[in-house]
Amino acid sequence: MKKIVFPYVEAGMGHIMPLKAVAEVFKKKYGDKVEVVETYFFRDQNNEEAIKIEQDFIKQVKLHNRFRGLGRFQFFLMRLVGQKTALKFLHKQRYKIGYKSSIEYIESLNADLIFNTHFSTLYYCNEAKEKGLTKAKVVAYCPDPVLGLQWDKRYDLMVLSSEKGILKALRSKTFKDTMIRYAPFMIRPEIKEYIKDKIEYKKELGLEDEFTILLCDGAYGAGKMDKVLKELLKSKHKMNILAVCGKNEKLYEKLQKSVAPQNTNLKVFGFTDKMLLLAAASDIFIGKSGASNLAEASYFENPLLITSMATNIEVWIADYYINEIKNAKKVFNVKEIRGLIESYIDNPNLLKIMQNSAKKTKETSGPEKTAYMIYELLKKN
Repeated sequence: MKKIVFPYVEAGMGHIMPLKAVAEVFKKKYGDKVEVVETYFFRDQNNEEAIKIEQDFIKQVKLHNRFRGLGRFQFFLMRLVGQKTALKFLHKQRYKIGYKSSIEYIESLNADLIFNTHFSTLYYCNEAKEKGLTKAKVVAYCPDPVLGLQWDKRYDLMVLSSEKGILKALRSKTFKDTMIRYAPFMIRPEIKEYIKDKIEYKKELGLEDEFTILLCDGAYGAGKMDKVLKELLKSKHKMNILAVCGKNEKLYEKLQKSVAPQNTNLKVFGFTDKMLLLAAASDIFIGKSGASNLAEASYFENPLLITSMATNIEVWIADYYINEIKNAKKVFNVKEIRGLIESYIDNPNLLKIMQNSAKKTKETSGPEKTAYMIYELLKKN
C-alpha cells in the first residue's frame, strides 16, 4: 500500500487549516487504498533543535505583525539575491540546527507522496529527493493568491487557489517551467454544515439579532484589535462584538476587562474551535488579512474591513479580496472604522454590494479537487 504524508507546521494557522481540510477529505475518500500519515513535522522529530525552528517561525510571525516593514524587507532581499540563494541561506545557515534532522526525518517517513502547505517542509522534501533519500512525489499548496519566492520551485505539483496567480507565476522566470494547477481555496468541508440563518447562529451564541462584528487578528492576535475595540465601545449604536484573541493570552486578559456600554454585547474568545460559528453569526469581519479567516468570513457573505497587513503575503491576500472578490476595504484608522460601522447599522443597504460580491466565494470543492489530484499523481508514482 502506498503512503501519503501530511506534515503540519505551525506558523499561524493559515498553513494548518488547509492541510487539515485536504487530509480529512483524502482519508475519507482514499483512506482504504492509501496509508495516510499526519505528522507535526518539527515536534515529531523528538529533536529539540528542530522544535526550536518551529518556535522561531511563530516568533517571526509575531515580529512581522509588530514591525510592519520587516516582512516586506525580507521579500525585497529574496528578490535581490535570488530564490535559490535565499532559500539555501534560510534553511542551511539560519536554521542549520534542524536541517540534517529534517532531511533524515523525510527519509524515515518512507513516503510515496508528501503534501505540503508550508515552505519549510517543501524545501526539506526537495532536498531529500535531490539527495536520493526519498522517492516521494512532492506536492504543495500555497494558501496565498500569489506564489511567492519562499516556495521552492523543485516540486512535482503546486496547487494555487487563484487562477490569476497561476498565470502570474507561469509568466515569471522562477516558476515558468513548473507544474501549477488550480483548486478553489481549501476551506474546511464542515463549513457546508452551516445552513441556518444568521439569526439562529446569533441565538446559539446568546446574542440578540443586532448588527454583529467579528474582530480577529489572526492566531496570535497581533494586530490592532484592542484599539479597534476601544473605539467601537464608544459608539451609541446597538451592536454585538465577537473579539477573538487567538493564542494571545495577554490580549485575551486585557479585552476581558473591557467594560461594554449597555448598547453593546461583547464576547471575548481566546483560541477557539468556534470560528466557523462566529463567522456564520457575524455581519462583518474586521481584522488583519489572514487567508483562512477572510475565506471563512467571505463564505458567510460578510464584508471585510482589513485593518492591517504585516507582510507582502497579507498585502496579496487583501488585494485579492478588494480587487477580485470585491467584498473588502482597507481601513487603518480606528475612528474611520467606527464611522463606517455606524453608517452600516443606520443603512444596511450600504453593505449589499460587498455582500453580493462575497457570494462568489461559496465554492467549497478545493479539498476534494486537491485530494483527487494528489491521488491520481500518487497512482502514477
